[in-house]
Amino acid sequence: MNTSKINFTNPFYNSEALSSMIFELLNEKNLQNNHPDVYKRAGLSRANFSNYISGKNCPTPEKARRLIVGLKCTLPEAEELLSYCGYAFSQDAPYDNCLKECLQKKIYNYTDVEIYISQKTGYYRTDSFLVA
Repeated sequence: MNTSKINFTNPFYNSEALSSMIFELLNEKNLQNNHPDVYKRAGLSRANFSNYISGKNCPTPEKARRLIVGLKCTLPEAEELLSYCGYAFSQDAPYDNCLKECLQKKIYNYTDVEIYISQKTGYYRTDSFLVA
C-alpha cells in the first residue's frame, strides 16, 4: 500500500468560485500578465498555480494560505478565498494570527511571511509542520 500521497476530497471546495475569485483578484490588482510573479511570491509551482486557476485541484490549507500571499489579498479577500477552498483562519492558531498581521502590514512575499512568523512565534515551518 502506497501511503506517500494522501488524496482526499474536500466537500466544501468550490472550484468555480475559487477560480473566478483568482481571476478577479488578478485583474483588480493588475496581476493578470504577471502569473510568474504571483506564484513565485507565493512559493508555489507553476503547475499548482495553474491547477488552482483551472479548478482542477483544491489547494491544501498551506497552499491556500500561500495563494493568499501571492495574490496580495486583503484580510476579507483572504477569508473569502479560504472559504472557497473549504477552510478558514483559526483564531487559536499562532500561524494564522501572524499571517493575518502580515496581510494587514501588506507583507506579500511568502519567505518574508515565514520569517515574520518564526520571529513572532519562535516556530519555523518544515513542509507543513510547525517546529519549535
